[in-house]
Amino acid sequence: MSSNTSGFQLTPGHVYTASLSVAAVFSLLVMYDVAKTAVKRKYRRHRRSSLSASRPIREEEEEEDDDESEEEDETRSVAGESVISVDHHTKIRLGPDGRPVSGLQRDRLVVRDGRMSDTEINMHLSTLLDHLKERTRHHLGYPYNLSFRSDNLVPFLQYSVNNLGDPFVASNYGVHSRDFEIAVLDFFANIYQIPRDQYWGYCTCSGTEGNLLGILYGREKFMPKRDAVLYCSRDTHYSVPKAAAMYRMDLELIDSDETGEMIYADLERKLMRHPDRPALINVNVGTTVKGASDTVDEVLAVLKKLNIPRERFYNHVDGALSGVILPFVSSRCENKRISFDKPIDSVSVSGHKMLGTPMPSGIVITRLEHSKRWASDVEYLNSTDTTIMGSRNGQAAIAMWVALQRKGIDGLRADVVQCIDNAKYLKELLDGSGIKSWLNEFSTTVTFERPPEDVVQKWQLACKGDIAHAVVMPSVHKKKLRAFHHDFVEARQRGTEELPKDPRDTTLFTGGG
Repeated sequence: MSSNTSGFQLTPGHVYTASLSVAAVFSLLVMYDVAKTAVKRKYRRHRRSSLSASRPIREEEEEEDDDESEEEDETRSVAGESVISVDHHTKIRLGPDGRPVSGLQRDRLVVRDGRMSDTEINMHLSTLLDHLKERTRHHLGYPYNLSFRSDNLVPFLQYSVNNLGDPFVASNYGVHSRDFEIAVLDFFANIYQIPRDQYWGYCTCSGTEGNLLGILYGREKFMPKRDAVLYCSRDTHYSVPKAAAMYRMDLELIDSDETGEMIYADLERKLMRHPDRPALINVNVGTTVKGASDTVDEVLAVLKKLNIPRERFYNHVDGALSGVILPFVSSRCENKRISFDKPIDSVSVSGHKMLGTPMPSGIVITRLEHSKRWASDVEYLNSTDTTIMGSRNGQAAIAMWVALQRKGIDGLRADVVQCIDNAKYLKELLDGSGIKSWLNEFSTTVTFERPPEDVVQKWQLACKGDIAHAVVMPSVHKKKLRAFHHDFVEARQRGTEELPKDPRDTTLFTGGG
């Protein structure tokens, strides 16, 4: 084939890849646009047969008019459910217990003896797509960056990309993305300041898996007794106490101050309870509810004060969220900086949070010596077992690599600055309305008094007791924050859980501040 003036050679491979991408995107458009209209009418004609195996058909369903409006079809509820309209474009389906359920009716999704037609499958997928789009537009309570462009990942979905085994030890399975995985690991090893020949790690399915691996390696450091006590603050993510239960370790919960940071005097007191046992300490970098970061140097100072030698402690850093924030502001918070120049042993980070991969993902980095202690050869794989999971999602490694390459160091730093600024903006809005709020330094998690329940459900807020929070991620812009603030203030002023309509433009997910 001919080449252009820039020297680019168009090959059959390029044409094949492009055709796959176009076909995949076209299929999604068909699912959303076509299935949403004509397919829904066709599906109603066959509703009787699809429902008969699960429940009796109501008389009104048999006589249902095909010219029913789409709006009526979308708001119809199943037995025990109701639908509330929170504004002119948002409807939430409530179950019998009053809690939200998806727009899908589960009895229609049951897998039966016979096959489901492609038309019916596409109708259900279209309904799910509508639900996901609406819920994405009103998402504030969980730390997920929802602005990832996944178009160039579509062609890879036809392959079973599995990075099974150790990423640094090739297996007999050839459909993998290990080179991309190692490039991602090298990036994090660099920002956490550990040489390539001194670290080991892999791409995980989440921050939780990274915590499980770090704590497992910490326990194994103290073989054969495996008698370390696990120390973590009361604001620690639930996966850390879960690891203690899974690995049958004694757990000491350290008190936290009102910001969510560990109280180091209490850490000292708890360490003194077990003078003859090794210490495995979890250091938080971005707590789940308040976004607080423990100060690494303060933890190390306590260990030094108690004369605990290096061979008797293991420090794991849970950096699920702020592990991709602090490295870009750490010149102003040296005492909290994550660096293997300090005596830390492992770091866990999520990939679906600041990086925004479209599937749960993450990385864990540890010192090479710890992986060697746990490693065992697996003949079946022709690789080494060093990870928590056996099969590992190679698609996630590709997605993390794409996210890092699209941003680079400068882009990630810009995202961090934007998120911190927007978090401060939300706090100013709340403070100006007399709503008590809190924002930790170098954090993007704004904590505030718990709003009325309809606001909680519409904006998917994470709550604990009488407080709630919003996590400002790169996909959250000021327009979205203003809309949330509007809903919160008016619901609060009315003293009711009835959520008002927003009279302004509610195209929240697009546009900036």
